[in-house]
This record gives sequence, C-alpha cells and structure tokens, in this order.
Amino acid sequence: MRLSRLEKAQRAARSGGEEAVVRASLNYDAIVETVLGGPPSKTQRAFIFSPERVSWFTGPYGSGKTGSLVCSVVLPALIYPDSKWFVARATYWTLQETTLGDFEKYITRLGPNIVVDRQKGPPYKVWLASGLRKPNGQSEEPSLVIFHSLDDMDKLGSTQFSGVAVDEANEVQQPIAAALDGRLRHRREHYEQRPMGPFFLRLASNPVRRSHWLHQYFCAEADCKMQVPWGKKFKSEPYENAANLPPDYYTKISGGMTQEQKLRFVLG
Repeated sequence: MRLSRLEKAQRAARSGGEEAVVRASLNYDAIVETVLGGPPSKTQRAFIFSPERVSWFTGPYGSGKTGSLVCSVVLPALIYPDSKWFVARATYWTLQETTLGDFEKYITRLGPNIVVDRQKGPPYKVWLASGLRKPNGQSEEPSLVIFHSLDDMDKLGSTQFSGVAVDEANEVQQPIAAALDGRLRHRREHYEQRPMGPFFLRLASNPVRRSHWLHQYFCAEADCKMQVPWGKKFKSEPYENAANLPPDYYTKISGGMTQEQKLRFVLG
C-alpha cells in the first residue's frame, strides 16, 4: 500500500511518544509541498504561512494563487480539530467550475483517507480528517470546509468561521470582504480559556487596476484610500513559479493577448 507523505509523517509521529502523537504531522513544509505537487515559490510560502489577519495574494497567471489559497485552508484545518473554514467565490457556478475542482484535486494528494465525509451543495461541504491524534490514538475531530458563493450573503445567516478564503477576490466588492472579516471567530476551549485556531481572511486574485478597491486598500502609496493598508499584500514576481509549470505555459497563454493584457496577466 502506497502512503502519502502526510500519512508517513503521522506514522512516524505515532511511534515517537504521546507528545509526538499530539503534534503528528508536523512537517508543515512537507504537507504544503504534497498539496501543491512541488516546492512552493517564495511568495506562495510567505502567503501560506502568513500570520496576518488579512492577506491578499496577487500575481500573473501561473503564480499558483489558487493552490496557495487551498493550502492556507488545508494546513490549519489539519492542525486545529473541529475548526470551520469558508471558501468562496462571487457566484456558485464559477466556484464549482474552478476553485472547488482545484480544491478536490489538491487534497487528493494527501491520500484517500483525508476526506471523512462530503455533502453536495450548494453549499458544498467537505470534512477533513484531523492530522492530530488523542493520547489514546484516536483521531481528533475532523474540520469542516464550506464552499459557498457571495452573491447571496443572507444565506450564510450568522455563521462564524475560523478562517475565510476568497478566490478571484477582484470579482467581489469591498463591503462583502469586510462582512466576511466580521465572521471570523476564535473557538475557545473551556478547559484552557484561550483562543484556539487561526483567525484570518485570505484573498487571491489576478493583478487589478489601480482604481480597484483591492489596490486601494492594500497599497501604501500617497493616493491610496487607506492611510494604513487593510492587510498585507503578497505579489508574485513574473515567472516565479515557472519551475512548477509546463515549459510552454506562458507561450500558450499569451497567444492573442494585447500588450496591455501581457503586462497585467503575464508580467503582473
């Protein structure tokens, strides 16, 4: 039986005593590399492990933005049992056709046992097995990942999340992003009275024009809307992720583009 890298890490941890069992996995870099299918670029890694409450990953085509977004959800979902995550895009059909499909492809690399259960939507729900073990060897409670569109926020009710990830964030308006920021909540353990789990809003998009709210809220220039940027901007350099792409990737995608489109979507 072929084991995924995560499963190998878990087995190795279980053989190292209770403390190792409680922190099974956790070779975080190995998990990220497994999910992405290769080593992350410098910008990808910085975004995935960012401690910022609000982060925006932008860059040209091929930067690995969606993969990074998936990793920023999957990694803490494995580490924090019984946590709740929200993955969104402006409309459900675009979410279903792109981000959800990519999410399923990426998590499959973690092995057949990573998914505990699924519920087809909308909203689509996936329960991910915890990477942690209790002292008795049983797995901790799985984490829930909810996929939903942002064109009808009322359907979310008063649901609160450990973290939120928005793909193609350039498609949504700033008030919606701000509302999602307000849905972030730490879960407190009764026996420890301290916050447990991450507490972040992750955004990813292609490069935007200077007039777009994403630029205006994350830039630090004199003409920006915010005196202090709302969060941290992670900008991938051109061809930074080329090692993980087919050799002719940029030649193919740039065919038929205008010079302005090449500047934005190929050179970032």
